[in-house]
Amino acid sequence: MFRVFVIFLPVLLTLGAFYVTWVVAIEGGDPDRQKKLLVGALVLGILGSLLIWRQQSDADDALAQLRKESSANAAKAAQAGDPRQYEEKINALNAEVATLRAQLGKPQNSSPSAAIKQQSTVLPKIYWTQADEAGGTTAIRFKIYGPLNIPAFVAICDRPCRATHGEIGSESEGQQVVGATGGKVAGYVFSKPRPIQAGTEGFVIVEPGSAKVTEFRILNDSEIPAFAK
Repeated sequence: MFRVFVIFLPVLLTLGAFYVTWVVAIEGGDPDRQKKLLVGALVLGILGSLLIWRQQSDADDALAQLRKESSANAAKAAQAGDPRQYEEKINALNAEVATLRAQLGKPQNSSPSAAIKQQSTVLPKIYWTQADEAGGTTAIRFKIYGPLNIPAFVAICDRPCRATHGEIGSESEGQQVVGATGGKVAGYVFSKPRPIQAGTEGFVIVEPGSAKVTEFRILNDSEIPAFAK
């Protein structure tokens, strides 16, 4: 609003001056001369207003350009940031690289299962069931409720029995362990995978099918033969 007033100020001043001149004019003055003075005053007022408008527009353009340059400089400064924060990031990355190099420098065993040579100190709980299978065998299906270093199991039967094979996953491997208490003990130790996680399920096949399993449990470290560890 103030800008509009400034622009039209010359016109208003010209009209005011003309009005004063017209009021104090000598009676009988020439009307044509007064009209010419009025027209001339209006023209001068309009020209003055146009000049002020042009100057105001140039000033606005210059101010807008200055604001634009200031914004650009501020954005560049924000992108550049404090050099110290980049130094901190570089130091953190260097520390991570050093840690990775140290880990890579340690000897790696190509067979993780072979590195597990000792049974878990605390044996997890185990749930098991038995069911007759075709071919005169019994399947003992189990699930453990905790991690286990060496998946080694033993079945106690009511008559002589032996474990023929077992499975924990599609790529598991293992071997049977023959008991010495009258042949009523059937053991089986998995060499792969090791260790196994809580919730792992599997099965061991025992024969003959006429033998009933009275107990199925995890072998502790002293019960596992050295060749099976």
